[in-house]
Amino acid sequence: MHQFPASPPHKQQGPDEIPRGCGSERRWKSLRPIPLLVVWLATALYSSGGVFANTNVVVIDGVTSNYPGTYIVGVSNVFNGLIITNAGVLTSGSGTIGNSAGANNNYALVTGSGSLWSNNSSLSVGLSGSSNNLTILNGGQVFDSLGYAG
Repeated sequence: MHQFPASPPHKQQGPDEIPRGCGSERRWKSLRPIPLLVVWLATALYSSGGVFANTNVVVIDGVTSNYPGTYIVGVSNVFNGLIITNAGVLTSGSGTIGNSAGANNNYALVTGSGSLWSNNSSLSVGLSGSSNNLTILNGGQVFDSLGYAG
C-alpha cells in the first residue's frame, strides 16, 4: 500500500493570502469585489424607459435588456439613438421612436444575426416629429403586434 508523505505544516495565513498548495508556491492576493459602475442615461420620471435627452445613444451589445413599459427613443428631443447589435435583445411592452413634436432625427438600428427588438404590443416610428427612422440590417429582427409609421 502506497503512503503519501504528510503535508508540510502551513504557517498562519494573513487575510490577503490564500494557503499554499496544489503545486504552487506563489502567494496570490484574494480576489476583492470590484464595485459595478452603473450609468443611467438621462432618464426622467416617466412610466417609460429609453432615451430622453438630446444626442444620446443606448447600445445593447450582446446582452438582453427587458423593459415592461414603453421604450421611447426621443421623447421630445433630437438626435437620439438605440443600437441593438451582436445578438443583443431588447424586449419591451411597446416602442416609440420620436414621441412628440420636436422629437426629430431619432433612430433605432437593429443589426446582426440574433439581434432583436421585441415589443409585446405596438411599435411607432415617427409618432410625432420628423425624420425618425428604424433600420434593420444583416439578420436583425423587430417584432410587434401593430406597427405605425408616421
